[in-house]
Amino acid sequence: MTRNKCAAAVAVITVMTGCGAETSKLDAVHRLMTEEMEPAAEGIWDAAGYVITAAGEESLYPTTDEGWRAVAGKANELAAAAEKLKDPLYAIDNGEWVAISESLVIASGVARAAADSRNEQDLFDAGGQIYGVCLSCHQAYSPELIGEPLP
Repeated sequence: MTRNKCAAAVAVITVMTGCGAETSKLDAVHRLMTEEMEPAAEGIWDAAGYVITAAGEESLYPTTDEGWRAVAGKANELAAAAEKLKDPLYAIDNGEWVAISESLVIASGVARAAADSRNEQDLFDAGGQIYGVCLSCHQAYSPELIGEPLP
């Protein structure tokens, strides 16, 4: 899943280059996605749900206050990065790009509230909401990537 997200960021950059976007802006977007957004989103996704192992079902949810605070911190980081996407330094356009960025700010807030309240189901749902927002951006700005197998 992580490789798909990295490839998505690269595809966004590639598609935008073909549309004549400034190289420095594309570099800035790529750095923001790979250095800030992806690690923050992964920190949320990796702390929600269950995995099946040879030993049985294993919960991914935090079990300590420190763990829940870490997830809340990742939600804050993702919201801050999504806010940056609306800045002219990063914004590809003032329409759909900014609207999707605002949707990610909102979804990050939902994740933060879930972490603050230690609500597992709400955190899982927020992770899905974040994924949906990311997918909508990838569909709009790099549609050729959607559905591609892992490299």
